[in-house]
Amino acid sequence: MPENIKVKIDSVSSVEKKLSISVPEDYVQAELEKAYRDANQKAKIPGFRKGKVPRSVLEKRFGPSIEAEVLQDVIRGTVTKAMEDHKLDAIYVSEIMEPKRVKGEGFSYIASIEVKPEIEPKAYTGVKIEGEKLVIDENKVNEALKHLLESQAVLKPIENATKVSKGNFVTLSVSDLTTNPPKESKDQIYEVGSENARKEIDQALASMKIGESQAVTFEDEKSKKKYDIQISLKAIKEKVLPELTDEFAKSVGPFETLKDLKDHLEKELKVEADAKMRSGNIRKILDSILEKNPVELPKTLVHHEVERLCKGVEQRMKEAGIEKLPEDYSHEKMHTQLQPDAEKNVHEQIVLEAIARKEDITVENEEIMNRLKQQAEASRIPISELKAYYDKSGGIEDLGFQLLVQKTLDFLLTKANIK
Repeated sequence: MPENIKVKIDSVSSVEKKLSISVPEDYVQAELEKAYRDANQKAKIPGFRKGKVPRSVLEKRFGPSIEAEVLQDVIRGTVTKAMEDHKLDAIYVSEIMEPKRVKGEGFSYIASIEVKPEIEPKAYTGVKIEGEKLVIDENKVNEALKHLLESQAVLKPIENATKVSKGNFVTLSVSDLTTNPPKESKDQIYEVGSENARKEIDQALASMKIGESQAVTFEDEKSKKKYDIQISLKAIKEKVLPELTDEFAKSVGPFETLKDLKDHLEKELKVEADAKMRSGNIRKILDSILEKNPVELPKTLVHHEVERLCKGVEQRMKEAGIEKLPEDYSHEKMHTQLQPDAEKNVHEQIVLEAIARKEDITVENEEIMNRLKQQAEASRIPISELKAYYDKSGGIEDLGFQLLVQKTLDFLLTKANIK
């Protein structure tokens, strides 16, 4: 790259700059010479051997395309150098305008670039908040113990059952009558009267006996889609909880007594409560800081964050067995709904980076490697394999940024005035 390119910077806004760049003619000529030499070695022109094609013939056949390609390379190289030399935190080169080359004088153009705004963060220490409070008492432990018991429950057939009652679990065969032929799903477990139960199905089951079938029609509240199904009652079961004894404690983990299990649950609940309190306090601190540090947001960063959030939603839906969005919930609607979250995330990122710079908060390579080791141990993957994956995907930089954010949040917590 030439050292003597001329750059004039005009600020359109805090997130947009226009760079007027002039490139010396001798540099453009040198790049053209390289391109013609390369074309001479590759060109296949009848009557000429490779490397022996006269320059005039090359210019006549390929001149405009060679010059256009060279000038594109010159733009890519010089705009990058200009941004680096002037320490512009560029996000995106949005437009190249007015490219102009005058032989003997040089080449010039204007680049419109999007940048991260430069801010001087304020009011980020001594933030006053009402601290989150979560108390783990015996009731919380007993509640966790109840959930654990529920997870270990078994369903047993009710002997001589003559009718279905609320709280029963029934085995059903379900036929979708809207398809031809009807699509049947066998051995479906359904809890009568549960939060997710349908009143139409509950009403039908109330009058059914084992072996009987009945048609049911209902409408989905969200999609307004009408369903016609036939249910066949195969079995009526009840949930049986295990007894709360030392033997139960031994069956669910490395515990000798029920007290050991309760102590473990209490410890886990306290760890979870501490994490929730930390998260809640951080949220309050950040909300206060963001309010006092308004920022113009780069459109490209917001767009990328919206896309990231959308992919996360779609991935979670896929993991839940939902292959596509509901008919009334388009990708555009998801974008619109997630836009405020994306804007807040980008706002946080810009402000936290500014605070980290001002407070000289950095992340050393050793810290990144330690986090990699932790992840490798947790996922039981060799650290060399995990690092190779991160290197290939560019994840090391993301990991470093995550650590920077974590250290900056830790700093803000220590400096906050939490009551």
